[in-house]
Amino acid sequence: MGIRLIPREEKFFDMFYEQAETIVEAADLLDAIISDFTDLERKVMQMNGIEHKADEICHRIVGKLNVTFITPLDQEDIHSLASAIDDIVDYIDATVERLMLYKVGKPTEDFAQLAR
Repeated sequence: MGIRLIPREEKFFDMFYEQAETIVEAADLLDAIISDFTDLERKVMQMNGIEHKADEICHRIVGKLNVTFITPLDQEDIHSLASAIDDIVDYIDATVERLMLYKVGKPTEDFAQLAR
């Protein structure tokens, strides 16, 4: 049993979990939009809020990474994973934005299946 002089920071996993929750939240909202294509403007604003929350979590991870000496994973891997998870929410948000921008009347069934 070794004694650690400098403890490893385990908070990154909690923040990754928090990021993953924003993916689920964004995907659920996309599904709700496809199922009920009314009140799109309000739902787009709600999606923007989720996207901003995901960005904030990513910034917290990068900020924590910059001040943590020993990390549970390689620093580049943590940064890459945080960015990739954030990108997923960005893509979902961009999809919803384009639905409104291009004034899509109602998504086709093929689009609905692809989005799910």
